[in-house]
Amino acid sequence: MTGHATPPEPLLEADPPPVGPEDAAAIAARFWGIGGDCHPLSSERDRNYRLTTPRGERFLLKFSNPAEDPAVTNLQTGALQHIAVRDPGLLVPRIWPDLEGQPERLTPLTDGTQSVTRMLSWIDGVPLGSIPSTRALRVGAGQALGRIATALSDFDHQAADHDLLWDIRNAGRLGQWLPAVADPGLQAIIAGWLGRFDRDISPRVDRLRRQPVHNDLNPHNVMVNGAPPVLGVIDFGDMVRTAVAADAAIGASYFVADYGIEGACEFLAGFNAGCPLDDAELDIMPDLIAMRMVTTLVISSWRAARHPGNAAYILRNFPAQRAGLALLAEDGASMLAQALKQQCRGEAA
Repeated sequence: MTGHATPPEPLLEADPPPVGPEDAAAIAARFWGIGGDCHPLSSERDRNYRLTTPRGERFLLKFSNPAEDPAVTNLQTGALQHIAVRDPGLLVPRIWPDLEGQPERLTPLTDGTQSVTRMLSWIDGVPLGSIPSTRALRVGAGQALGRIATALSDFDHQAADHDLLWDIRNAGRLGQWLPAVADPGLQAIIAGWLGRFDRDISPRVDRLRRQPVHNDLNPHNVMVNGAPPVLGVIDFGDMVRTAVAADAAIGASYFVADYGIEGACEFLAGFNAGCPLDDAELDIMPDLIAMRMVTTLVISSWRAARHPGNAAYILRNFPAQRAGLALLAEDGASMLAQALKQQCRGEAA
């Protein structure tokens, strides 16, 4: 049944652009004047390389998927440039212009397509998801994302409203790919959440404030460096204009399984410090966290079945999201709502 389902998005079906390490190094040298070795990095849809110069300097060379609208790639570029102006202290990738001073260039590929190519600064460190977490790290990650949201609050772009299935507002469309979830019990749980989304959650989301947001703050996209640790945020590839509360919920969803209600609250307290949340946003937060988990479980199941060779990477967040969804069952969501108000408003639970 999954093999005949309509692809969720053409971009989710597209293979990364065909650019080998030697070609990538030649492009970097020719158009950016930066020589070095290119090491391939894991990615769902783009072709990314860590470029290391003979002096040990590092850069990120990104070849965007030809299936992605160049305007959407430019949305990400513009957002990074905007953040650099609004909050220079935020540790996010910086755009490195080419020799002509351009932030992007269109590169012809061997298969006849073209890729928007960019050079970015390298954010050093280890992913937050690969080290033991602490309260300070969870709060810090939330605050970094909140600061990004605040920096982007006055940012606009013609492609900010592009259609993205990863946008929580589109969760109502996930039902047709639900058969990709192999476990019947998990399927039933997800179906219940999808029904609730249509009846109750979606109308409430539509009343929340919106703006362009990062939209994918998972522990693999938070880099930890130094002592005391400095946190950097990478991978703006899922940017879209959506509810600010959804952006916060996405980050919180990845801490529920391992650190429970308290871990999610610590992250959200940090976000609230960087970008204050209003009462309506706090009230809907448990539902938005659950819907992010649902979205991850459905899309990753479908994509892993279609791309078995990359299944390990695609499913890397699956176990935690499944465990988190189970934790929110029964009284978990109400406990989270009460704990959130205590953390962010100082209200008694």
